[in-house]
Amino acid sequence: MQEADFLNNAEYPLDSPTEDVLFFSTRHKKVAISSPVKVLILNLVKRGPTPLEIVVERSGKAKSTITKHVQDLEEAGLIATHTNPDDNRRRILTLSADEIGRLTAPESRVRPGIYYIPKLHSSFDGEEIARFFRFLLVSFRVKAMAIGINIDPVLKQAGIHIGEVLAPVVADESIEGVVKKIAQFWEMHHLGTVALRSTSPLSIEVRDCFECKDLPVTGHEACPFDNGVITAIFSDHLKSPVTVVEEECYSKGNDRCLFVITRSSEHSSLVAGTKESGQ
Repeated sequence: MQEADFLNNAEYPLDSPTEDVLFFSTRHKKVAISSPVKVLILNLVKRGPTPLEIVVERSGKAKSTITKHVQDLEEAGLIATHTNPDDNRRRILTLSADEIGRLTAPESRVRPGIYYIPKLHSSFDGEEIARFFRFLLVSFRVKAMAIGINIDPVLKQAGIHIGEVLAPVVADESIEGVVKKIAQFWEMHHLGTVALRSTSPLSIEVRDCFECKDLPVTGHEACPFDNGVITAIFSDHLKSPVTVVEEECYSKGNDRCLFVITRSSEHSSLVAGTKESGQ
């Protein structure tokens, strides 16, 4: 594991405030974490292998304080520590549990909007069924958001599972072919309009996104299910783990969703290089 293999940089904001409560699942138990310092550590480490020094830098806490919190998380089975092969004095942290949910801090909750569902007829056509399930998803997520429950980790894991099933269905020799088949599948099932926007970096645009278009504007990305599906499909296509970042989203106030896909090692190296150039 190399020093460059981490995704944490001051330019990459954390996924959630440190006031949130995170829920994780290990092989033996479920764990809730409410300590702001531990939440910060977990938010950093779940992005990828993270040097201890980066955690200390981002936290603003003493190294001895962070070390104690890291020990607690390691004993709880949530993270693992590794020695950097290039420097035995340095430690790298990785996540060793699955995030399964989050309780959102009261000040970041979103007031639910009013959503209209078209009148459904006794004989449903494909589009009306799609609208119905879209309404169900929106209603469920907004009600959860209103009481401070963030189910994004569950939706992403579900998306990864679905993506693993879809990967052979949309398989093709070229990236363009894969995206074309994804677009056809999305259109057939009224999930949105998918298009390839760039191959370097690999970027996919989704308009009329079923997952987030009807959500209130929250200022952050809101498509963990799509993210999971895309992650699984392109990990399979590229025969390598990928990192998917949703740079634009209807919930951010954009008029589309834009996913940027890189091999995980490439993304890590880019972020590490950005950090070094900014020093």
